[in-house]
Amino acid sequence: MIKKFKIITILFVFLLFCVSIHANTVDSLNTKIIIRDNGVLEIHDFIKIIISNENYILLNIPPVLDLQINSDFKNYSYNFDNNTLYISLNNTVDNNTLLSFEIIYLTDVFSTKKGNDWNISYYSSIQKKLDSFEIILPTNVIINNLSTDYNSIYLNNNQFTIYTKNISNFCINYSLNNLKLDNNNNNNNNNNKWNFLIICIILLIIISTLFLKNKKKKNNIKKNNDLLLGLNENEQKIINLLFVENGISQKKIALRLFLPKGTVSRNITKLKDKGYIKINKYGVTNKVFLGEIFLKK
Repeated sequence: MIKKFKIITILFVFLLFCVSIHANTVDSLNTKIIIRDNGVLEIHDFIKIIISNENYILLNIPPVLDLQINSDFKNYSYNFDNNTLYISLNNTVDNNTLLSFEIIYLTDVFSTKKGNDWNISYYSSIQKKLDSFEIILPTNVIINNLSTDYNSIYLNNNQFTIYTKNISNFCINYSLNNLKLDNNNNNNNNNNKWNFLIICIILLIIISTLFLKNKKKKNNIKKNNDLLLGLNENEQKIINLLFVENGISQKKIALRLFLPKGTVSRNITKLKDKGYIKINKYGVTNKVFLGEIFLKK
């Protein structure tokens, strides 16, 4: 009884598939394959199907890692299992309606690797003949062998693109990480090492210069502090401010130190008489600078 049930089930699925193929005719199939560095094929099948009084589409596909469908026809849903893609048309479609779908899937079933060489042997599961076919290889590869005739092949940004049409399958063998590329990589690595060394030397010079400048500045501050010992508090404040803003006006000195203008004026006069500062006139403004007594240190 169980054997009969299995046989009936198999016949039913076979008849369902045959009806689907008969009812839905593939009008055109254009395929674009992007071959990734790890040998996984990203396949874009642009398919046009003529629907004949059916509300579903049944297609053969290879084992896939992931799959999605795009279409201007919105009323559909899909699922896939093993080697079959089932597209359900949610609304009844008129006889001989032409529907377009882009089926995108990832698979590694067509690729094998030996050493640095990849071998890709592709054949379409949907239709034997492809109307057009485009292969995009990874960057920086060397094509060792290409089995199919091609209409055009071009190189853009170290990436090969092969275009052909009216074929049923193809086989391509190419190399990754070849000797030529390794030499280029070694040259790039050497250049990077030299660039890194030059940057380190420049940074070392800058850091050393800043360190010596800072050390010299600290020594000057110590000497200047010795010179400030004989000054009163307000005079010291004015001199310390000039260390930061040499050439500041009297008005700004009063604002910075929160001192009355009269106090600032009197202390500036004393500092000038002692040679600690000098005053230069710029129009109607007097600007105060450190005197020669500091500049000589």
